[in-house]
Amino acid sequence: MPAGTGPGPDGVSVTTAGGTHNGLSYTYVDAPTITSLTPTAGPTSGGTAGTITGANLTTIQSVSFGGAPVPFDAISDTTISAVTPPGTAGAADVVVTTTGGSVTAAGAFTYTAGPGI
Repeated sequence: MPAGTGPGPDGVSVTTAGGTHNGLSYTYVDAPTITSLTPTAGPTSGGTAGTITGANLTTIQSVSFGGAPVPFDAISDTTISAVTPPGTAGAADVVVTTTGGSVTAAGAFTYTAGPGI
């Protein structure tokens, strides 16, 4: 599809040797954005419940932390709740994918190692 003028439906015409059909539509969806993540750190064992805030999140398909997919709930077009998987100590990218594309918040979550014994 060519670039649209904005999100929402756009008319589509199909022309063949048998004629033209104008009753079709295609819906453009804006790409997602991430503006914040709360909290921004948690243990390497995972299990940290958090909130991802952004825009155009209604058609969410997946969320990952450090490349690992996580369970999530789309609360609204601007809010997702998610739970971190286990990870290795250090910064991890957070990736949100919707029907409008993917967005990466590079190093947005930091896994912290627990105290040694």
